[in-house]
Amino acid sequence: MLQFVRRRRGVAALVFVLSLAAVLAEVSLTTAQAVPVRQGAATVTPPPVYGRYAPQPGVRFNHWNDATRNYNKMHVLRTVQSVPPGGTIRWIIYSFGDRDILNALVAARKRGVSVQVLANFHNRETWAEWRALEKALGTRRVIAGKNPERISWARMCDKSCRGYGGHVHLKVFLFSQAKTSKYVTMFGSWNPTWVANQRQWNHLETSLDRDTYLGYLRVFAQAKLDRPFPYVQWASGSRLHMVFPKTGVTARTDPMFMDLGKVRCTGVTGNTGRGGRTVIRIAMYAWYGHRGDWMAKRVRSLWSQGCNVAIIYGIMSDRARLLLRSSSGRGPIPMRQATVPTVSAEPYRYLHDKYVALSGVWGDKTNATIVWAGSTNFSDLGFAADDSTARTVIAPIVYNYFRDWEQVWRGKNVHKPHPTVVTNPVGRSAQPSNQLPSELGEGIYRHLEAD
Repeated sequence: MLQFVRRRRGVAALVFVLSLAAVLAEVSLTTAQAVPVRQGAATVTPPPVYGRYAPQPGVRFNHWNDATRNYNKMHVLRTVQSVPPGGTIRWIIYSFGDRDILNALVAARKRGVSVQVLANFHNRETWAEWRALEKALGTRRVIAGKNPERISWARMCDKSCRGYGGHVHLKVFLFSQAKTSKYVTMFGSWNPTWVANQRQWNHLETSLDRDTYLGYLRVFAQAKLDRPFPYVQWASGSRLHMVFPKTGVTARTDPMFMDLGKVRCTGVTGNTGRGGRTVIRIAMYAWYGHRGDWMAKRVRSLWSQGCNVAIIYGIMSDRARLLLRSSSGRGPIPMRQATVPTVSAEPYRYLHDKYVALSGVWGDKTNATIVWAGSTNFSDLGFAADDSTARTVIAPIVYNYFRDWEQVWRGKNVHKPHPTVVTNPVGRSAQPSNQLPSELGEGIYRHLEAD
């Protein structure tokens, strides 16, 4: 059951009720405090736990500003440490920059695990840990006289692995076995870097479904060839997995846009929605570009139709923000921004989640619980990149996303939306820009990774 606190002009903060209903008082917006940029980061070195950890299905979250900051790291680290000799580890990731996980992967190889890691092309220049992983595992995919499936290596693709351009943006972690758990697949927004733990909010799902594992293993087999392959999707483990790149995407061929077109705002039944209305909660790192435009229009339309919508985001174009916050009709959609700037007002700590949770009417189901989550932002970049979104209908997982969203919304370091302030040179009457003032990783966004 989902319950909410109401405001004069519409719906405000979500309160997720796990047991007896407890209505929370509305939380005032917290002003983010400026923080100095800290170089480097301490690592967390756990005791040896080889073979003792059996990862379980579900979803985990880490928040840089509370005790959960290392939850996803420790989950992945202990899984690596529990892969038996003869097992396999296959990863496709954007960034690699964690010393403990580096050591665990090298140790896994030494005990007879085949470790193969694909990463984005920026890693050698950016991360010392990646350079050390390349040195320890090697970069050769084929060695005469050896089974290529037993060779260990760390390699970067030229742009995206399965596309014509873009970059590697997936965060997929495959383990043949860890203790008693087999066919382990992890995916989400989390990268194995200290930045993901100490400067971001993230999510990471775990599946033990065989077909899910084999599906992503096929994606890995394509990706390691570093040549174009088409968009692929498959259903397994109560999920629909969508793996990009996908060329020539428009609003009419955007899977997420089309899925949200099946939402109805009234007619909710069962312990879903709120007051007979469908509830939608969005946590999105980057929202801009042409996709940002059409997703903002879709979300605004659902709000206008009476859906209970609220949004947390990291960065957003002025055009999308002004549309979502318009005072027309039902008024502005409740929104908060989750960023903490440096002393020079550059975003430094930030929401890195990419998910949309729904409770209510979807298609012909009037008591649906669904989450769309993965590594894909509401921007154009994902269509040219190695990226993924999974549509999940496992109720406990969906409810955990709602709970995470609420914790971030009413927690510290979130604030009222800030204007992006992109100067449009065409004149006063021109529409606000759908672009950001700088590329991710550059200019005022130099502390943000381009993912």
